[in-house]
Amino acid sequence: MAKNKIIKILIVSPKPDQIFELNASPVETDPIILSANIIQDGTDITGKVNINWKLRLSWATGYKTYQTLFEISGNPAEVKVETGGILRVRAAVVIDGKEYSSRIKANIVGTNPTRDETRSIIC
Repeated sequence: MAKNKIIKILIVSPKPDQIFELNASPVETDPIILSANIIQDGTDITGKVNINWKLRLSWATGYKTYQTLFEISGNPAEVKVETGGILRVRAAVVIDGKEYSSRIKANIVGTNPTRDETRSIIC
């Protein structure tokens, strides 16, 4: 009988409940780095596997809740988002035909533009 492998996915970045600012001009975040370490039976195999990231950004306005879904692969990977809200991050790997995953949540908060930024946008 084959021994079950113990796989751990440690999301290094972003940190759980980390806060990212949504810039005013352009309206997007600075790059958010996605990074994880993959441990199999106590050995780091990060460089030997492909990490697939699934991200869900959700936000509420009035009486409705909206969400944007996107996927990216690589380690590290980089994303920018263009709205505030709750960013749910899922890192997944497939080892010997079986998928393993880990999840965290981060927050994107808006910032108000400065007076000069507002003038440059309007004028």
